[in-house]
Amino acid sequence: MSLSSPLTKRLAIGAVVLAAAGGTGVVLMKKSAAPVAKKPSASVAHVAAASASASSRPASAPNATILPPVPLDVTALTNKAGGKQSLKRRFPFVGGTDPRVAARINNQLFIETFEVLAPAHASDGLGEVTAETWQNRPEIDYKVQRNDGRIFSVVLATEGCGAYCESYNVSYAFDARSGRTLGAEDLLTPEGQAALTKEVKTANLAAIQAEITRLKTEKPKATGTKQQTDAEERAIALRMYEECALQRKAPDFINALQKMQIQPQTVVFSVERCSNHALSALDHVGDFSFRVAVDKLTPWLNDYGHHLLLGKAANFAMPTSAWGQVLRGQLDGKLPVTVRVGTPNADGSVSGVYFYDRFRKPLELSGTLKDHTLTLAETQSKDKQPPRMVLIPQGAGLQGTWEGATKMELTLEP
Repeated sequence: MSLSSPLTKRLAIGAVVLAAAGGTGVVLMKKSAAPVAKKPSASVAHVAAASASASSRPASAPNATILPPVPLDVTALTNKAGGKQSLKRRFPFVGGTDPRVAARINNQLFIETFEVLAPAHASDGLGEVTAETWQNRPEIDYKVQRNDGRIFSVVLATEGCGAYCESYNVSYAFDARSGRTLGAEDLLTPEGQAALTKEVKTANLAAIQAEITRLKTEKPKATGTKQQTDAEERAIALRMYEECALQRKAPDFINALQKMQIQPQTVVFSVERCSNHALSALDHVGDFSFRVAVDKLTPWLNDYGHHLLLGKAANFAMPTSAWGQVLRGQLDGKLPVTVRVGTPNADGSVSGVYFYDRFRKPLELSGTLKDHTLTLAETQSKDKQPPRMVLIPQGAGLQGTWEGATKMELTLEP
């Protein structure tokens, strides 16, 4: 949607937003008798609205009409599972004023969920999702949690099947202006991450300890053989919780903030349950959720977090990490590719996937981050020396080479 679209015209005519909007909207200068610079294009105005530079973000310019952030368009893509109406299959497809931002969000959702590139248009549907994928993920639905032009947050409710089937939720949050996938590290100061991690871990351990105490002190209600079975199950559950508590007390337990769900007034951090599937029936604590009101996060937020969550900060630095992001580039400036690189593990191991945009087939990657250099090789290649990428983080992207039968320059950017 361009600046000449009907929606933008309506906003420009009717929406003069006071400074309470926090300077988070797109600024269009009214005509003035004084000479003015050349009017920026739609894409320039979009980038200016999301820039960290104070000079490119006028919070309250004189004689300015400030357009509020515009929510993204969301279309439900469906699949009838070969006519089986009992299976629910709905998946979000995002659209908006900037096709690049929408494509970045859609590719993140499609790659992580189905391991395919997102379709170019909603009308293309879910046709590229394979039958094998649907067999392993028979049902999926979604709910948009927040869509206010600054943050797009969605929860996928899905079912995964292997040796058994199990339902679970996956949450995603995006910067609606850039398409960046958001993590807690993007929104919180280092001190805020440490403080909130401590609070989440403390609350989770308290819930586990309460269950340990219950199992140790509560008298069995059953009698006879059933009492013996109950005692055995209690012993198994007690051992499970005690081992889980030890693991979560360890200093290297760092995933307390990795699962984040952003709602309009609340941020929810989730810690996975102590049990595996076989013991899930004995796990009364289950997946642990820690809810924090958005305004209560204020002391822990960086300027970017203040801007996205509260709409308050006019000047902020954009996050620059490439980990967990969808990036685009070209091999030797000729072959367009789309790459998603995961977040490095504690041991430096990294996984990822990339696609030649022309062929749209996933090529799995695995490798290491060592001495600031990321080396990723194709895992399913039949070549004696599998093709690999050797990359160095550069700002929000990666730069280096693709090395196979030949060597090609590769620059990856959001």
